[in-house]
Amino acid sequence: MTTLLLSIMFAVSASAYDVEVDGIYYNYLSEKDVEVKSGDNKYTGDVVIPLSVVINEKEYSVTSIGDYAFYGCNSLKTLYYDSSVNPKINSDLLSELYIGDNISIVYDYFNSSKLTKIVLVKNVTQVRANAFKNSQIEEFTVTGEEPPYMYTNVFGTQDLSKATLYVPESKTE
Repeated sequence: MTTLLLSIMFAVSASAYDVEVDGIYYNYLSEKDVEVKSGDNKYTGDVVIPLSVVINEKEYSVTSIGDYAFYGCNSLKTLYYDSSVNPKINSDLLSELYIGDNISIVYDYFNSSKLTKIVLVKNVTQVRANAFKNSQIEEFTVTGEEPPYMYTNVFGTQDLSKATLYVPESKTE
């Protein structure tokens, strides 16, 4: 099962939600889909957001993470992103981003983040313009043998002269 893993320490105050499953709060969007929401308890530790969840013996697709679902999670530092779901997270607190095996195109979902470390796996083929425009990149790792196509202004106007780029040894030239 593909997952989205968020490392967080705590979440926001109470918010409306329809159901809680394994410590994650959801709202029904349709007869097939649910959205992650904030809940009445504080999220702690690692939170794994699955692509689907079973509620009352019926499987629902997790199709989105609601705006502000993790708003106020001041310890949200690392996101393991391996889902086509737009995380819609107050991501200005993120410092590290790991793009998982199921992502081929990186969109600008994280353009407000102050990311210092980004790791792209082998399946990423494109990184769209402004994807990391407000980052403060110190480390950027590409694990695939074929580097992804990088649109212009992927990193906005930041100075990358002190950043370290890691690539497979066979691609160092």
